[in-house]
Amino acid sequence: MKRWHFIAIWMICFAGTSAASEVVRPRPEGASMTTKARVNADTAALDDGDFEEGSPSAYWTEESLKYGSPICSKPVCGDYGRTGSHYAWFGGVRDEREIAVISQQIQIEETASQLTAWLKITREEGQGQLRFSIDGNTVATYNHNDSNQYGQYREIAIDLRSYADGELHNLSIDVHTEPSGLMNFFIDDVSLVAGEPTAVLVDNITATEAVPHRPLVWGIVLLFLTLGLHDWYTG
Repeated sequence: MKRWHFIAIWMICFAGTSAASEVVRPRPEGASMTTKARVNADTAALDDGDFEEGSPSAYWTEESLKYGSPICSKPVCGDYGRTGSHYAWFGGVRDEREIAVISQQIQIEETASQLTAWLKITREEGQGQLRFSIDGNTVATYNHNDSNQYGQYREIAIDLRSYADGELHNLSIDVHTEPSGLMNFFIDDVSLVAGEPTAVLVDNITATEAVPHRPLVWGIVLLFLTLGLHDWYTG
């Protein structure tokens, strides 16, 4: 078998690997930036962190430029959540700008230490940033450069001890994506954790360089191994 045959086989197997997991979110007719206000603004804790109440939400204020709300259900958007049938999907639009946010008033008790959530990031040449903020102050950010670390759901924990005073605070989770490529941020199972933090898993990631997509890296390794075997076989 000639060398170019091996290269052709490799290209067929791996050329689309980096984009295979990327998905575009279905867009409802007439969707636009909307705000759905919570009906229980004086809640004493974080409510509906798993988003199972759906949209419109009685607990989250929801806004999305393209979809009306980031909150999705499995029957409408597909099975991209971590648990249950609902989750938050930020982005999901190709070659268009998306701006979306969910927020709610939460009471952070003095015993509380962390905000935890499960995060998944996928992209196809897309760029964007996810931000967690308390009272307008950024407490953690994630962007397209973090997609290799979060290609599958991974738990994150954000230190909130400086806000743990027993008072009400505004928790906001927002995303801005650029009008190029495809960018997805999936969030599920958000909660407040009491007690001393056992581990702050991630705190304000600020990666500046993208890392090659992991399956593509393995594909390159396989290519070199294949070419080596070809040289050995034909030599």
